[in-house]
Amino acid sequence: MARVLYKFLDGQDLTAAFLLKALAVLLVASCVFGFYLQDIRDKVSSRGRKVWAIGVGIVAVVSIILGFSVLGSPQAQRALRYDSQRISDLQNIQWQVISYWQMNGALPGSLADTKSGNQYVTIPTDPQSKKEYEYKATGAKTFELCAEFNKENMTNQNQYAIVEPVSYPVKGSVLQNDNWNHPAGHQCFSRVIDPVAYPIQVR
Repeated sequence: MARVLYKFLDGQDLTAAFLLKALAVLLVASCVFGFYLQDIRDKVSSRGRKVWAIGVGIVAVVSIILGFSVLGSPQAQRALRYDSQRISDLQNIQWQVISYWQMNGALPGSLADTKSGNQYVTIPTDPQSKKEYEYKATGAKTFELCAEFNKENMTNQNQYAIVEPVSYPVKGSVLQNDNWNHPAGHQCFSRVIDPVAYPIQVR
């Protein structure tokens, strides 16, 4: 409960997954505490102990079933975590491309080029397949980043407007602007560098 109050007072989103976990812990803890109070008062008979044990078991089983019905299986949650990591990786790569543009006055020909002269740059790979992400320069200031996603997610809003909005359909027939919405399967994100916000710094 302390964690729930902390997230609430901190203004963080209380997701369904988090609330279900908190509710399950609260129910089980309440049953155990109730049994403890009855036990120390010597009000629990041998039959009562069995009833309490069955009751706690039922609560635990119902909590697990509700968790699976709302959140999906562990495999489904793992797939979503992979997709979340892919978005984070693509955002990281996008920043590397922007940085390369500013330092060189042109887009990199490949992701490997972003490492040239910078030993601290690491190029992430897909967390599931371990393959490299797709990158392609499509113009003087435009490029695409592509990845394979397990699940659809149409609420992946980018927190940072680092590129000019693009309002034309790209691969996957999805309108891309400055967000990371994606269907399941192969998806490309088109980006246009804003030279005013990110001027070339090469001398």
